[in-house]
Amino acid sequence: MLTNTLNCHKITRFCIFKQTATNWGAITVFNRATRNLLFLGTILSSSALLHPVLAQQNSGNEQGLFYSLSAEVSHVNNILRLSEEEKDENPNLQASDSYLDADLTLGYGKRIGRQILSLNVNAGQRFHKNNTQLDNENLGVSSTLNWKLGASCSGQLSGNYQRRQAQIETIDDIIANDVKDRTGSIFTACRVGGRLSVTGGFSLSELDNEQERSQLNDRNDTQYSAGLRYSIGQDKYIGLFGSRTDTKYENRTFTNDLKAELTSESISGEVSSNFGPNLIVTGNIGYQQVKDNSPEANETKGLSYSIGVEYTLAARHKVNLNLSKNTVPQENLRSIFSTEQTTEIGINSSWSPKLSSQVSFRYRDRKNEYGNEVNPIFGPRNLSDETYGLQGRINYSLGRLIELSVGARYDRRNADNDLFSYDDKGLFLRVSIRN
Repeated sequence: MLTNTLNCHKITRFCIFKQTATNWGAITVFNRATRNLLFLGTILSSSALLHPVLAQQNSGNEQGLFYSLSAEVSHVNNILRLSEEEKDENPNLQASDSYLDADLTLGYGKRIGRQILSLNVNAGQRFHKNNTQLDNENLGVSSTLNWKLGASCSGQLSGNYQRRQAQIETIDDIIANDVKDRTGSIFTACRVGGRLSVTGGFSLSELDNEQERSQLNDRNDTQYSAGLRYSIGQDKYIGLFGSRTDTKYENRTFTNDLKAELTSESISGEVSSNFGPNLIVTGNIGYQQVKDNSPEANETKGLSYSIGVEYTLAARHKVNLNLSKNTVPQENLRSIFSTEQTTEIGINSSWSPKLSSQVSFRYRDRKNEYGNEVNPIFGPRNLSDETYGLQGRINYSLGRLIELSVGARYDRRNADNDLFSYDDKGLFLRVSIRN
């Protein structure tokens, strides 16, 4: 299947969107809420928006034409995320399903003088055996220009278009709903005094839903960010940055006839350091305030953070630990925004030139904010939940171009409202061809 992810440079945390064909259990399910990740670009990892000058080597591509073809067969026992109660009340629904994901990616990268221009096109199709109403096409197009100006300034200009199937929260969301996502951004950084850099970023994005009921989720985001970073050595720095994101829901109004709006402001400090050749620690910790313009003036404020640890063991194994806390707008019809704390652990191992494996675990604790006057007709509410995800996969290379992968996963959500609780198990087999 096509999933939307953020590719972040491990040191600078500069992030770009990319679509890949994969099926990574709870991590995949969570990342399908692409807009939440985009919102995090300035809230949680604002340093990602502030320092393109330090991530040029990762965000540009100069390898000319490249391609990727893949096909993945999966079987899951609860693709609809039904609770036990919903299964009993709806015996006609088939929670168990098998599906095929076919995917094609084409890309082109070229250096033009001191600039790097890249273009990526990704198209895919999912076919379900039982729940054919969820069959969908996915399409992504993105372009990036990394530029340099003089000896001290550089930046990035990027655009992105994605069409995807909406995420499923409960039985009410089992509908065919294509989501169209458009983003445009510009970021720049200039060194102003030896080791000191001044940075800034601006981004616009739009989300449109095809299904009529879900159009209440249509929204526009405007993001601003600025900061300072001071280098204290190779791959070591400290910094201070601030950001603001304004979210406007085009079709959602309160009883006072105001269109729903959400504002988030944050200020954070950041630090990065490597401890020997094998350990890298990066993080930003700050204060975040999120509020809406409803009659109740829903608001949350407090600590936000993003901490990443990467450890390389015996050159063959890499362990990643990521901790975060943030507040993001929701993609479902019931709540306004949620505060989420996540823990992610991943182990990537290379056993031979042809054989590798990955094991990942994810935990998320979510608190939802509703307000009394937003969409009360859309069923029951879920004030909080905990989601767990575990996945393992093995990859085997059949040569320079072909790779086989097989894996299994388990996801579970425990909610304060049992209607939102579910568990899901799955197996998958994938073959990919790339140059």
